[in-house]
Parts: sequence; C-alpha cells; structure tokens
Amino acid sequence: MKPTVIVAIMAAAVLVAAGCIVVMTNNGDRNECDVAVTMGWEKEMVDTISGGALNTVALMDPNTSPHASYSSTGTIQYLYNADLYIMIGSGVEWEESMVLNLGSTLTTDTISCMDMLEEHETHEHEADEEESENDGHSHSSHIWVSPEHLGMIAEGITEALKERYPQMSAALDSGLADYLSELGTLEEAVEDMIRNISAGQTIFVWHNAWEPFMGYLNEIANEVYGTDAYGHENPFLNVVSAEDAGAGDSPTVGTIQFLYEHSVNDTIYVSPFDAGSQYKTFFESNGYIVKTVNATAAAFLDEMGAFISYLDDTLEEAE
Repeated sequence: MKPTVIVAIMAAAVLVAAGCIVVMTNNGDRNECDVAVTMGWEKEMVDTISGGALNTVALMDPNTSPHASYSSTGTIQYLYNADLYIMIGSGVEWEESMVLNLGSTLTTDTISCMDMLEEHETHEHEADEEESENDGHSHSSHIWVSPEHLGMIAEGITEALKERYPQMSAALDSGLADYLSELGTLEEAVEDMIRNISAGQTIFVWHNAWEPFMGYLNEIANEVYGTDAYGHENPFLNVVSAEDAGAGDSPTVGTIQFLYEHSVNDTIYVSPFDAGSQYKTFFESNGYIVKTVNATAAAFLDEMGAFISYLDDTLEEAE
C-alpha cells in the first residue's frame, strides 16, 4: 500500500502587541455581538446550540495557528462589547497572550471550556475513586480535538447560555440535542473505522494537535472490543511527530529515514502544522500522498469526519 501523508495546515502570523489591546474601551456603537468565542469550533457549537439565534463572533480567523495569530483592534472590540466570552482556557497560546494582556480592562463575563471539561470529568469519576486515580492526566491544549470532550463542553455551554437567556431554554436544549446527534454520527464512523483497520499502526504528524483524538480512539476501541487493553502505554494507533524526528522547521532525508524506522506499517500518515505544510512537494517526492486536515477549520465537525475517513481509507485493513 502506498504511504500516505496527512497535512494539517495552520498558518502562522504575529501576536498583537499588548499596548494595542489595553487601550480598548467599551463602545456600544460598533462591533457588538451576543457571544464572543476564541475559535471557529466554538462558534460552530454555539451556532448549532442556539439555532443561529445568537450573534456569535470568533476572535481568531479559521485556518490560522493558535500558537501565533494576529488580532485587530476591531476584533478585540467584539470581546469588549459581548454579553459573554467563552474562552477555551486550556493554554492556547494566542488566547493566553490576549487575556493576559487585557488584564483588568476586560470586564465581559467569561466562562472557560476547560473548566467545564474538568468539572464534567470530576463528576463523572467521583463515584469511582480507583478510576479517578488511574485515569488522571493533564490535557493537551487542543482539548476540542475529541468528540467526547466536545460533548462535555457543549453541555456546559448550554447550561451557561440557559442561565443568561432563560427565555431560550427549550430552543437551547433542542439545539444541544442536534449537536450531540452530530457527535454521535462521528462516533459511529469511528467505531466502523476501528473495526476496519488493524491496531498498532503509526500516524506521523508534524504538530500533534490530534493527540486528544487518539486518546478518544483508545476509549472507543476498548468499547468496541470489550477490553481495557488500549491506553497511553498501549494506544490503538501510535503517534510520532516532527518534534520526535528532530525535523525542526523543515524535513530532511533523516526525517524520511525516521518515518521508515518508526512505522509499524507501510502506510504512514503525517499531519504537519505550520512549517510542515510548506514541504508537501518534499514528501511527495519521497513517495507520500499529502492530505490536509485542519484543527482550526470553521466547520470543524466536518473536518474531523474527513480525518476519520482518511484513516479508514488508508490504514491497513484488519485481518
């Protein structure tokens, strides 16, 4: 089977300077919105839950890197004028820099997706002390790259929106059901993929934004096969990155050698971010097919579905 490379493109840009932000003040005459969010996946979630009834603005443009992204003063004005700001709260560099720079000048009510996720997991595990002890881990900053996490966050956001807009409670519950249904469709696709492919294969990524998704695969694989065999020490799919390969800002012949030496199977998937996406021709010249998956896509659930399809179509089939 021909090797395959999945490229995840996240364009780099420049962080806004602190002085450009802190001078902003409330201004009700322009750039108003009901809800401000950091990234497109949050906007997609809020739009679905609210049925489009809330004017939601993503502060980061889609298809840009959360590790280095520019924000105009006009974009920041939305944040000051919003009724509610839903931050990710997991350590995303752009968001961390922005919020720290704003400091006490930001008076918009703010909630954190990370807090929702951790609260949900605490409640889920508090009745099982042994599971809590064995399952404890620190989250990747890319917490949204897991259907399970998205479901937990969606439930938390729905409750927060119902508190702020009680007149919309029934519609918000209906919208949440729609969003969870879309996640259910993704889970069914993951279950089918797990049944179709062999465990233990290696995915090579330029920047491992999809780490939470791989943890999700372990959980679903355990459910599908009625086992607890898959986890951090024995993942259903192995993942190595450009950082592991010592590629730095560009791939080399040594990178290709690394791919061969560390692949369990002939088919290898690479998901480069930033610099890696610039070297599509290099990978192709070494026999790889380059695919694109984007962890900052505006239609993120569709993008995750595409990633699942790539894995299902190109990894070695189960015997």
